[in-house]
Amino acid sequence: MEVCIIGGGFSGTISAKVSLDKGLIPVILERMPSVGGLWNSGLKDWGTWNSLGGVRSKHVTAFSDHFWDITENDFPTPLDNVQYLRSYIDKHKLLQYYHVNCEVISIEKQENDYLVKWKEQVETKEKIFPYVIIASGKLSNANCPFPNLEKYKGLLLHGGSYRSPEICAGKKVVIIGKSFTGSDIALDIKDVAESVVQIYRKPYSCAKKYLEGVPYDYFLYKIPESNENNDIVPNLVQAEKFNKTLWSMFGNPSEVLADWEIQEESLRKEFFTFSVQSNEYYNAVSTRKISCVKGEVVDLYENGVVLADGQMIECDVVVACMGFMSNYMFLSEEIRRITQYRPQDRLLPTVLYRSILHPDLPKMCFVGNFLTLAPGRFELQAEIGVRFMIGTLEVDNEELWQGVRDEEFIRENMRMLMWPYYFIPYLAECLRILKINLDLRRLEKVYGARNLPILPYFLFRDRNGQDEVCRKACEELKKKYPCFRDELAAL
Repeated sequence: MEVCIIGGGFSGTISAKVSLDKGLIPVILERMPSVGGLWNSGLKDWGTWNSLGGVRSKHVTAFSDHFWDITENDFPTPLDNVQYLRSYIDKHKLLQYYHVNCEVISIEKQENDYLVKWKEQVETKEKIFPYVIIASGKLSNANCPFPNLEKYKGLLLHGGSYRSPEICAGKKVVIIGKSFTGSDIALDIKDVAESVVQIYRKPYSCAKKYLEGVPYDYFLYKIPESNENNDIVPNLVQAEKFNKTLWSMFGNPSEVLADWEIQEESLRKEFFTFSVQSNEYYNAVSTRKISCVKGEVVDLYENGVVLADGQMIECDVVVACMGFMSNYMFLSEEIRRITQYRPQDRLLPTVLYRSILHPDLPKMCFVGNFLTLAPGRFELQAEIGVRFMIGTLEVDNEELWQGVRDEEFIRENMRMLMWPYYFIPYLAECLRILKINLDLRRLEKVYGARNLPILPYFLFRDRNGQDEVCRKACEELKKKYPCFRDELAAL
């Protein structure tokens, strides 16, 4: 039977592979002219840019059965990501299932199936599918919630439409937001712009891409051996623990900029998010090449931006980096009602079980609806979603509904969060749902390593051929980073 997959990026590709493994035939509808989705930096209207710095290292980003050896960069560029994705597609002969330049118009529930309509070039097509996977992600629309955009006489960009620093050459630039995108653009333009002002509402904990020469995410995602304070619904105990872990690795944000100081007692009272950037970015902030201003932009005026305290900052270019929103308006009114879809809600646009599925939509799932940074993110979601669709997911109905209630609670009561789940509890929850026992200590003995990070290669070690991939990963880690070598095992 066929499964219609909306989106041909990383999440759609792994959804196709998992579907094939489970006996389904994928039909991938990709809106863009080539595979890779938004990672194709040549896209004119929306996507990435060539110099974009990744925040997930390549082995954390990788698919479980495909060792990443096509690029040397620890943190892949957009081109690196596309090349790796295409090598995965070639490896598993997935290209035959892609249909590019196909924009989905509507998806309607029809008894036990789904009617999918799409536009291919100029022709409108439709087909009934028994299964549907929504893998178009949450990065479809810009979040730019200002009432008077037309008043501004300068150039207004969103992070998703930025392409190169030349557009800011000799200009006074204001960047709204201190997230991954905003900070990366600030770094990219600092040497050509007349001035760069980055406006942020509250301090972030700071993570650097490298810790003593090793990618930070090899250390960050450690699942506690006990379940204490590892609840899936976020709480302040989790938040305090996560931020203290970051501080133990990288220090208080005040070490970069005094204004970024976070008092330790504040961690017990409110949620703080974190940002991953290069040393170059933090150096530019410390030396004021990037000027950071605390405040909230509430509007634009003719010559710049207006802050909540009334301050007006003049600029030639405004780059809005306030996040992205999903676009699931192609779903029928019935499906949007079931999923409680709110297109303007950046935290939880849908209310589902673990942002993947809904008990009242038994042959549909979402992959990439929650953009966790943790290892194996899309693959674990696809495994859960496809198993649910075909009836092999070993989770009872009451637990599924409790998961829906969890997201209802998070949506209504935890608006201060940047993400609906903390990455480590979410990773642990996905492993629990799939009954994956990740025994890193055993792997260390097998491969003569120590302190192994959680990598996607280790998640499905019982599969045919997986031992070779795991061994190759461990050998590279030991060769490149002495901290992962077990010196006693080498004797």
